[in-house]
Amino acid sequence: GRGTKSPAFAPAYRLMVDIALETREQVAILAVLDHFGEDFAARGGTLPKDSEKEHTYLAAKVAYEAGDISRAEALFRVSE
Repeated sequence: GRGTKSPAFAPAYRLMVDIALETREQVAILAVLDHFGEDFAARGGTLPKDSEKEHTYLAAKVAYEAGDISRAEALFRVSE
């Protein structure tokens, strides 16, 4: 199956975050994941808890690197 219920979803989502961190393309990949999340939410879906945490961690890293320390700290706390 497809979507978040698929056994491949969480590992694939984690891989996207790992690729973002390894390639330093965090902003671009976060934008892709944000778009996916908005589209999925518009259809009434939710991300699995682990994927939400991965997304929040990546958003925190992007905020930190952009110099938005207070947002980064808040997001890092949520992602723990």
